[in-house]
Formats: sequence, C-alpha cells, structure tokens
Amino acid sequence: MRSVAPLVLVGLALGWPLACSGKYAGGAGVDASEDTAVPVPTGTGPGTPPMDGSMDSAPSDATPPSPCAGKHLFCDDFEDKSLGESWDGVDDAATLLGLEASPACARGSRCLRARLDPDPAHEASLRRTLKLPAGGLSVSMTVTLTGLVQTGTGGVGFMFVSVPLPVGTRFRHFNFFASSAGVAIQSAQSLEDGGGGGNSRTLAPFVAGPRRVKVVVVPRVGLVEATASVDDGASIAVTLEGATSDQATLVVGASYRPGITGGFVHVDDVVVDAL
Repeated sequence: MRSVAPLVLVGLALGWPLACSGKYAGGAGVDASEDTAVPVPTGTGPGTPPMDGSMDSAPSDATPPSPCAGKHLFCDDFEDKSLGESWDGVDDAATLLGLEASPACARGSRCLRARLDPDPAHEASLRRTLKLPAGGLSVSMTVTLTGLVQTGTGGVGFMFVSVPLPVGTRFRHFNFFASSAGVAIQSAQSLEDGGGGGNSRTLAPFVAGPRRVKVVVVPRVGLVEATASVDDGASIAVTLEGATSDQATLVVGASYRPGITGGFVHVDDVVVDAL
C-alpha cells in the first residue's frame, strides 16, 4: 500500500465521508481577559464628534453586538459563561476543550476551542438537546479551523444535528464535514442490522478565515430534510428517511475526525431559532 504524506492546512477546510460519533464526557475552560473600555468624547472643542447621532462616534473596530441579545430557541456567544454552562453536556475525553481569546473568534473576546488530538477516541464537543418545532429550526454558527493536519482523505465533522432514532437505528444525523476538498453537508443513518443510508453534498471549496455555516432542519411526512449553506451561499438539501419527534440534539466542536492528527476548531456565536 502506498503511504500518504501528511497534509497541513491552515484556515478552514470544509467537506467528507459519512460517519458519526457514538459517545460524548466533561472538561474545563479557561478565562479570557475583559475588553478594554473606549472613552467616549464629551467636550465641545474643535474635532469633537457631535453627540446628536448625526455622525458615528464609535471606533471602526468596535465590537459588534452579540447575536444572543435577541430572543432565540438557544444561543451561546461564549462571552459571559463558563465552558458548557448553557449546554447539557461537555464531552471532553482528554481536556481538549476550552474558552479562548483568539483572532480565530468571530466576534467579541472569546470562543470555544477544540484541540484535535491524534487519538481518534478523544472527543471534544458540547451537546444540547433542543425542542424541534413542528415547522423546524435553524442552526447557525461561525467556525474556523487552524493548523489542520490531514492524512489521506481525512476530515473533521464540526457540527451535528441528531434527530430521534426509530427502533433498530444506531444513529441518525445531519452534519457539516470539512476537508481540503471543501465543506459538505451530510446525512447519515445506521441500522442495527447493518443497513443504513444517507448522502453528502459539497457546499463550498476550501477557504481561509472564519466562515458562517447554517443548516435548517424541517420534519416532513416520512422524512427529515436539512438545507445547508456557507456564508449565505447557495443552499443545498439532504434528507433522512423516517419519522421524527419534537426533539433534536446539537453537537459542536470535534466529535468525529477520521485522518486528522492535529489542529484546532474554533466555534463562535451559535444561534438556534424556531421556524
């Protein structure tokens, strides 16, 4: 068999084969320093911006408002909470998760960081069970992959939306998968008798820097449909056969990474809305 030399990717690599993680367990985060306050001019001398709103007096690099300021089914900007505080579980087999102040964060000072350990058994993710409204839900977040070390055709699944399992089913989910080939949306279902199904559709080519990903999950008669996009690009749909219930489980981080032996996943501004 011909050996394959490691491929090192810096930035975001997105798209790959179907699979899923079978378990999830806890970890701890690290605090980040607070933002430095910017003084607001109050004088009336030459060069002082007017205070009536006729001119924007905020600095051009001011932190944008949090997406969690409004009402959502679920939201985490990772700014003011400890690791996993808003989530149902922290799945961290080897202390690979943390909250970090990094240029890889999309907004504010902190985001979730998952280190990609060489041991594929070591998971690094957060999970949250959500109500799945009859009309469906949307999940969006910003993801950045840095220093990804890929061998062969490997990749990393960084967001999973699992839907309830019919009798005889081992797993059933939609997931975003990233590799040097691009970013893909996948559906995957595995049955206890060895059967299964699903499909994979490429959404975007390899790109560097933070990317905003979104998936809309809608229960329909006899199937569940997921429509995904990257950076407001073209939406592509994949489906899973079978009925569903009123619950779904969201997993973000790095719970599945075949062929990846190093690097980091940064996740920021996770927003879930009912449709």
